[in-house]
Amino acid sequence: TGTATFLEIGTAVGTVTLSPDGRANTTLTFNTTGTRTITVQYSGDVTNTSASFDTPITVNPKANATVAWRQFFGPPASVIVGQSFDVQAQVTGVNPTGTATFLDGTTPLTTVTLFPDGRAATTLTLNTAGSRNIVVQYSGDVSNNAASFSTPITVNPKTVSSIAWRPGFGPSASIVVGQSVSVQAQVTGASPSGI
Repeated sequence: TGTATFLEIGTAVGTVTLSPDGRANTTLTFNTTGTRTITVQYSGDVTNTSASFDTPITVNPKANATVAWRQFFGPPASVIVGQSFDVQAQVTGVNPTGTATFLDGTTPLTTVTLFPDGRAATTLTLNTAGSRNIVVQYSGDVSNNAASFSTPITVNPKTVSSIAWRPGFGPSASIVVGQSVSVQAQVTGASPSGI
């Protein structure tokens, strides 16, 4: 019976009570790199002496992950206000997991979970005209550092459209009740569509 204390370079990082079969379970986290010594000290009890042992451990740095657009899946150089476009970023590292946040400059647009192959896919819409930066921020995970990158994009305003009767196809100045009239209106703009 009794307790076991875990120490990192002489500093206690946790004390646990032994289970009935003598086990001492805990979870350790190391926040700096280098060679460490983990010491386990048993308190002893009425029938057992105290004891301890040391184990060296090397704490390696996280991998420096990188983020980039997947080939053929980056944003276009320019879009129109309100136009949606699909993008896919690729996180490269040591089996990266976690999330990727897409931002318009410093304004978050959406956060997605990485696919098993490190892809982050989403659809973006920018609602303000001007020169902007699409930023992708990778959260990092237990094996990879956080990372980010950005790319410029121009958001153009919508084209000003107009509508008028097609010459010769407007209604007559006066008609009779119940009379059918054929008319055609013309919308001008940048390849207008819709109804």
